[in-house]
Formats: sequence, C-alpha cells, structure tokens
Amino acid sequence: MHSYGDIAPLEAVKVDIRNYLDARSAAGGLSEAEIILFGVLYAANETLFPTNAVDFAGGIGKGIKAAGALVVAGRGADVLVATTRAVNIEQAVARQVQAVEQAAKARGLEVIREVPGVKGAWNDGLNTSLKPGAVYLLDNGHAYMTDALGRVSKAEGLLDVSKMDRNAYQQLMAGKVGGEGYEGGHLIATLFGGAGEKINLIPQLTSVNRGDFRMLEKEWADAIRAGKEVKVEVSPIYVGSSKVPDRIDVTHWIAGKRETSTFLNKPGG
Repeated sequence: MHSYGDIAPLEAVKVDIRNYLDARSAAGGLSEAEIILFGVLYAANETLFPTNAVDFAGGIGKGIKAAGALVVAGRGADVLVATTRAVNIEQAVARQVQAVEQAAKARGLEVIREVPGVKGAWNDGLNTSLKPGAVYLLDNGHAYMTDALGRVSKAEGLLDVSKMDRNAYQQLMAGKVGGEGYEGGHLIATLFGGAGEKINLIPQLTSVNRGDFRMLEKEWADAIRAGKEVKVEVSPIYVGSSKVPDRIDVTHWIAGKRETSTFLNKPGG
C-alpha cells in the first residue's frame, strides 16, 4: 500500500516543489502570497516538501511551516498574513546583514555591530564621533558607512513600519550644525525603525525634510503597508570637510524596481 507521498504523480510534484523553492531561494526568497500558498500545501500534505523542513531552500521553509501551522489551527487570514510578513521580514533582514558583512569584508572595512537605544537609554556608541572607514551594522539590518572623516556617507537597509523613539536633543544638535533653515533630518526615518541616535541624523534643510523627502517616505510607507519589500540607500554628499551635505542621493527598490532621487541641501538649491 502506498502513502500519499509515495504515489508516482505526487513524487513528481515533490521534485517540482523542491526545484521551485531552490530557485526562489536563490532569487531572494518567497513572496507573502507564495508563503501562504505553500503553507496551505504543507498543512494538507507535508510529505510533498523536503524532509529538513525548517531549513530547506535556504531557510525559507520557516515561513512555510509557520503558515501551515496557522492553517491547521484554523487561524484567520489576517493572522496568517501578519505572521508570514513577519517571517519574510526576518529572513530578508538576515540576508541583508550577510550581504553588508560580505561587501564590507571585500572592501577591507571594519564592521562594528551596535544596537540602537531608546528614550532614556540611548547608545553612546552611536551618539559620539564615529570611527572613520567603518561600517556600523545595527541589529535590524540597517547599516551606516563612514568616510575618512567619520561622516556617514551611506545609510542602507530594508524598511519596516516599526517606529523607533526620536532623540529630540540629537535632532536639535544636528540642525544647529547646519544653522538657520536646517533641522536634524533622519537618514532612515524612525517610522521605519531608523535609530534615534546621532549616527542616523544629518543637517537637512527644513523645506526638504518636510517637503519632497517626506513625500518619498510616504511612498515607502504605503508600499510597505501594501506588503511590498522596500530597500533604500541614502547617501549624503559632502564638499571638502563640511559636515553639512550639499545634496542627498537616494536609491530605493520597491518590490525590486529601482528608482533614484536627488535632494539639494543648500539654501537656494
């Protein structure tokens, strides 16, 4: 007598599933819809899937198993979507961290791991002068590269709507560096889990920070709430030894589609 997993047509399905998951893992992982679909299949007949269930296909089996467990438990669609989204973000952040470390190593840059603080318990290591020619890698996958003068030359990371505390004092200090017409602007907004510390702040024209830059952030937030993956690179561009960037170059990817923007950061443009 054959079990479900031994029937010849299902054996062919098993091979197809394995090949598909391997391919999607190599391409960066499954979408939320795919996790839910495979979760339903997993709940119906887990023998269709590779035996090393949690780790198969580069670890994306974790989301499938989680979704399958929710299906078996009869949980609602909202819980299923929220759970798969959280697992997907976790996996994406892990890939981002690995990519940052590999890129830094290839360039001979030191990687400094830090954890951003919260109101009343800020991380002093992110509020003082930064080490030149290094990459500060935070636990949420956000990374900050410093130049030879210890200024942040690029901030990058995957975004999530997971608000962090603001640091009003550091924002005030960053604005004072720029002078009249400037305020402390976040490289990665606290709305997206951006750190409240000095490392994540630059002197930014108030008109830019509260104008076109905010509109771009709204676009990112809307995309995230729609279930799309959003990755950003924000690069302050300095002239000479100035601590006030002349412009801010931004590259973002929404569901893999790349776009660029430039924000002038000097009075009068």
